[in-house]
Amino acid sequence: MADPKFIIDCNENGQLIVSDARLIKFWKTAESIQQSNELSNRSTFYNFPSEIISNSNAENTLEIIGVPFSKGSNFASSTVNSFPGTLRDLSNMTPIYMSLDSELTSGILDLNTQEKLLSNCAIDDLGDMQFDEYSVYGLEREVREYFRHIQKKGSKFAFIGGDHSITYYILKELKKRYDNILYIHFDAHLDCGSDPLRLDKEVNHGNFVRHLLQENIVKTAMQLGVRGLRSLGQYYEDPRLSVIPSAKLSKDSFRNSLNELYEKDSFIYVSFDVDILDPSNFSAVDYPSPGGPNISTIMECIQILGEYSNLIGIDFVEGRGAEVQEISSQYQLILNVFSHLLDALSKSQNKKEEK
Repeated sequence: MADPKFIIDCNENGQLIVSDARLIKFWKTAESIQQSNELSNRSTFYNFPSEIISNSNAENTLEIIGVPFSKGSNFASSTVNSFPGTLRDLSNMTPIYMSLDSELTSGILDLNTQEKLLSNCAIDDLGDMQFDEYSVYGLEREVREYFRHIQKKGSKFAFIGGDHSITYYILKELKKRYDNILYIHFDAHLDCGSDPLRLDKEVNHGNFVRHLLQENIVKTAMQLGVRGLRSLGQYYEDPRLSVIPSAKLSKDSFRNSLNELYEKDSFIYVSFDVDILDPSNFSAVDYPSPGGPNISTIMECIQILGEYSNLIGIDFVEGRGAEVQEISSQYQLILNVFSHLLDALSKSQNKKEEK
């Protein structure tokens, strides 16, 4: 007779719905768990029951935070502030379950590689930050508060934007905790521009990398996948900045460059702008750029990141928001990429624990 294995859901009465390992038999617990209406009524990434593990002490917990911010975008009608909700709702179609005998996940299978992802961690979806989507002050306040929570638990984390300028504010806060930050930037654009009208006083999604380097927030930076034509004002040279253009990006070029920049006391932070993908793979971005790297190359680079125990966090930005029933099949690829990035975080945490 099959034994209960996974927690599938928590109903409105607080009872757990459980199943066997093959999701063929189902049970409902006699006792209820205490939960808040706020948590039980909201969607969570991968439909994982975050309300059950939010106060847990699981050693490998991944915190996910939505950042609905768009003030830093130069695209007037941008909907990137809605991207966290779109990605979260889409992930509900690929649920991950909690094992009954631990606080870890059932994992999900990537049919392309036959690789099981996110099978040795707990996922804590902290929801979206609550602030005016155009308020820099509100964003900085929320980032500060979320890091206090993350630091208490010692978790690794993923911020979902929003426009790419959120990376500046996240790393500005991280700088208070880590001196040697190696910043890895997946993007079709350099994001080092100098706007003569703003005189670089305002941080935006097109100039924040220049600010990170000029303000010494990061020690070194690596840009992957850049392409196209740029004016001189959009190009920035700095000995701390390494660039691998799209045409030269490969597993080997990435690994070699990473090994050159990585030091024993480095802390790796990764920012992934989804416009690094070729528009033929994903076009729901404000500034699509043809000539993107092969998707398999991007996945190989992400896999390498999981080999480093000092990978501390990621952000995932610049996708357009959309209602789930209206989104194209291209978003499935974006969810796949995001899942692999989270898996790299999880593998990195496991390597840290092995030391």
